[in-house]
Amino acid sequence: GASLSIGATDFGNFAARMETAARAGDAGMIARENGAFLAVLRNLAEDIRESLGRWTAARQTPQGEDLAGRQLEALRSALTGMDIAAANRLVTEYSALSLNGRARKTLSDIENHILLFDYDKAVEAIDSFCGRR
Repeated sequence: GASLSIGATDFGNFAARMETAARAGDAGMIARENGAFLAVLRNLAEDIRESLGRWTAARQTPQGEDLAGRQLEALRSALTGMDIAAANRLVTEYSALSLNGRARKTLSDIENHILLFDYDKAVEAIDSFCGRR
């Protein structure tokens, strides 16, 4: 269940099938599928390591309003295109950055608008930050 909540659906679904087999006492299925299950687990662990590496590198790179503006443009595109999954991913990535006060405040405002499903206001906040008003 936890893996499904973080978007690791392949692993989560596989784990659920293995758990069901274990509860049913189906040792044969577990023995047959264990290698594939471990391969999916290794892939998930590698994906997590890579993501953490990117997150760590982003936090160690000096950030300023210039980078914030570029990232906000990507977020604006996601919001205007109604790609809410991408918008949520970008906000999460953006939150991990070391930002100055103005950029941090803008991000907080944008997050609040997104949480309230007010995407137009989120876009307005981005436009204001980027000097489009």
